[in-house]
Amino acid sequence: MSDQQPLIAPLERLGLEVERMARAAEQPARRRRSARLRRPHVRRPGLVIALVLLLLLAAAAAIAASGLLSGDPVRDHGPRLRPNQGVGTVLPGSARLTTLRVADPGGGPPWGLRTVRTTRGMTCVQVGRLVGDQLGVLGQDGAFANDGAFHPLPPTVIERAQCVPRDAAGHAFVSVSFRGVPAAGFGGTCSPNCPRAEVRYLVYGLLGPHGTAVDYRDPATGRTVTRHAAGPDHAYLVVTRPDHPATWVSFMTSTPGRDLTAVHYDDGTTCVVHAPRLCPLKGYASPAAAATAIPRTAIHASIGPSGRFGLRPLAVSFRAPVATRTANRFYTVSLKTSGRRTTARCGFDRLFASIEVTSPAGATVGRRLYLKKRCHGVLTLTIRLHQAAPGGANEVPYSALPEDAKRDPLVGTVTVRP
Repeated sequence: MSDQQPLIAPLERLGLEVERMARAAEQPARRRRSARLRRPHVRRPGLVIALVLLLLLAAAAAIAASGLLSGDPVRDHGPRLRPNQGVGTVLPGSARLTTLRVADPGGGPPWGLRTVRTTRGMTCVQVGRLVGDQLGVLGQDGAFANDGAFHPLPPTVIERAQCVPRDAAGHAFVSVSFRGVPAAGFGGTCSPNCPRAEVRYLVYGLLGPHGTAVDYRDPATGRTVTRHAAGPDHAYLVVTRPDHPATWVSFMTSTPGRDLTAVHYDDGTTCVVHAPRLCPLKGYASPAAAATAIPRTAIHASIGPSGRFGLRPLAVSFRAPVATRTANRFYTVSLKTSGRRTTARCGFDRLFASIEVTSPAGATVGRRLYLKKRCHGVLTLTIRLHQAAPGGANEVPYSALPEDAKRDPLVGTVTVRP
C-alpha cells in the first residue's frame, strides 16, 4: 500500500544489519577455539539476532503508529554556545520531558514540553510536536523543505529567549506567549504568512513549586478551560488556533498570568488574572543576599579604527569586584551621550549591554560595543553590578532596565571621546 512506503527504507537498513550480524556469527573454524575460551563473556549470536529483530519490530511499530518517516534532527543555527558565557551549554542528562500531551487543533502528533538545565544556572524550555518520547518539528509549513517527516529536536538546541535563571532552591519561573507559531513547530518558516489553518497560539511556562493548574479562554468556543501542570516546576502548555489572523508576536515574563485567566496553587488558592496585574511567584527562593556596596574599580575603554560596515569597536574592560557564577548576577554597561548633537551623530541617547560571563572576583572581564563612524562627542560609560531582585526573577535572560540603576551597585565610570 502507498501509505506504507516510508517504512521500506528503515526496515531494509535494519534487515541488512541483521544479515551482517548473522554472517559475523559464522566465523572460520580457526577462530572458533578462541571464541569458546571466551564463551562466558560472549552472547549467543541467535540471542543477539532475536533482540535486533525485536528492536526492528518496535521501530516499525513506532513509525507506523505515527505515520511519519523520521528525518534529520533539528540543527542549531544560532551563535555557538559556550559553558561560561551567555545562557551556557546544556548539562548532560538534565533534559526532562514532561508528561504533557496536548492535542493539536488540526490533528497529527500532539504537542509536548521539555526542560533542560545549563552550566550558567538556567532552565530552558523546549516546545514541539511529539512522536513517541521524542520532541521535534514536522516537515511542513516551510520546515525541512516540506518533506513530511518528523525531525527530532535535540536537547542541546535551545533558544536563549526561553531560558531563565533558577532561584536559590533550583526552581524556574517563566511564562511565554507565542502568537503565529506554524503548526510544524518552531522550525516552521512560513510565518508570518502561514495559511490561517496552519497558525497556532501557544501559551506555556513553569509555575514553580506550588502551581498546579491554569485556566484560559478557548478562542474557538469562548469557554474557560483548565489545564493541569506537570513536573517539579509545574509546566503548563496551551495550544489553540488564534481567534483572529495572527502575526508573529511573542511575550515572555517570569510572572505567570499573561494570556491566562487564572492560576491555581497547591494551598487551594486561585489567582485571578486582571491585566496588567499578574500572579505572584509563589515559592520563589531569593538568591544569596545582594551586595549593596562594592569597591570602585578603574574602567578601561579604547576605541579602534573603523572596520567592517564602517563601525568602530569600543573595547571595555575592568577587574571584577565580585564573582559572577550564574545568570542571577552579571555586569551591565551603559553608554550615554552628552547632548543633542552627539545623540544625532551616534544614533542613540543611551545604549545598554550586559557582560554575561562566569568569572571569579578579581578577573579581568569586558566586552565590545560598536559605534558609527560619525559618532563623535563626549560619552559617559558606566558599569554596574546587576543582581536578581529579592522576591522576584528577571523578566528575560540578562535583562537590566534603566530603572534598575537605582538599586544596582556602581562599579565605575569613565568618559569616552570618540
